[in-house]
Amino acid sequence: MSFSPERAAALQQPAVMLPCCLQWDLPSGPLRLAEAGFFSFEVDGQEVTFQERDEVFGVLGAIGPIADGLMTEAPSTSFVIFPPTNAAMAAMAAPGVQGSRVRIWEVVLDPITGQVVGEPDEQFVGESDVLTNTVDENIRSLTITANSRMARFLRKKEGARLNNGFHQRCRPGELGLQYMQAVSRAIPWGSDTPTSALSAAQAAAYARLYGTTYFGV
Repeated sequence: MSFSPERAAALQQPAVMLPCCLQWDLPSGPLRLAEAGFFSFEVDGQEVTFQERDEVFGVLGAIGPIADGLMTEAPSTSFVIFPPTNAAMAAMAAPGVQGSRVRIWEVVLDPITGQVVGEPDEQFVGESDVLTNTVDENIRSLTITANSRMARFLRKKEGARLNNGFHQRCRPGELGLQYMQAVSRAIPWGSDTPTSALSAAQAAAYARLYGTTYFGV
């Protein structure tokens, strides 16, 4: 990938500061933490601030490497947060938090001003998955595994819909999925062309089976 001239020049300096920033979209609002420092940059057209410590949810302990997905796996990573209270840990580990969006950037900081140089490099976009909490003497931590947003293509319901058979049934003649392979289950065919209309009962049964209405795909 190409960097902005300012970022490329900063990366050539003898000393480079490359902290990572994390945004976790919790139900209560985005949690934005940085490995070091207190700085701002633009995210989705809006200037936002990342800091070392959040008064409610604590500090970012670590961000793991991003693992490449192979075969039936999607890229994934993990991060650790040290919450200040058990209540904060319980809020982040609540069932409703699972699936919340996770974004990770790597930024270049000016070693003198502490400001971001050039455009941040967004390295990961995904959703939180498995959460593991640890409470021991003098330690309270929460480890969160995050899967890439591409993981949705490996879900059985999604995979059953993302194939040429199902696509032809809904959009005859459109060949955008003709080379899709490794479909989790076959789609039974009743005819070569779709029916012109569905009754309310048929539409409801179809939605229960595939998660969508016939004409909503």
